[in-house]
Amino acid sequence: MEGRDVMAGHHAGVTQQLADRRVGPVRGGLNHTALLYSDDGEYRAGLAEIARAAAAAGAPMRLSLPWERIQIARGVLASLPLRLDFEDMADVGRNPARLIPAARSFGDSHPGEHVYCLWEPAWAARSAAERCEIA
Repeated sequence: MEGRDVMAGHHAGVTQQLADRRVGPVRGGLNHTALLYSDDGEYRAGLAEIARAAAAAGAPMRLSLPWERIQIARGVLASLPLRLDFEDMADVGRNPARLIPAARSFGDSHPGEHVYCLWEPAWAARSAAERCEIA
């Protein structure tokens, strides 16, 4: 995989693999970005940071989140000029093996463009067995 492998939000106080935490386009492969947060304020700030990068690049962005997080995201991102696509993680993430193919399909639907995907496959309402499967 080329490019940046990991980016952890500074809001969560996590040591970063890279000194440059700006989200930028990557040539080829899949760029995996981790947004780590401890409260809704950090979540909103990290979500906005990633979305601003997508907006600056004019890139499409898919958010695969639990329904309640989709509602938060809609509010946080309302003022940004984004090409957004939402999907309920409770549906697509029911079988975690579908996540990578879903991201690739989204990318394939935008040939020649860098796409941004933000997933939240683990949330409090998931069972312990489901959380183990996505770990």
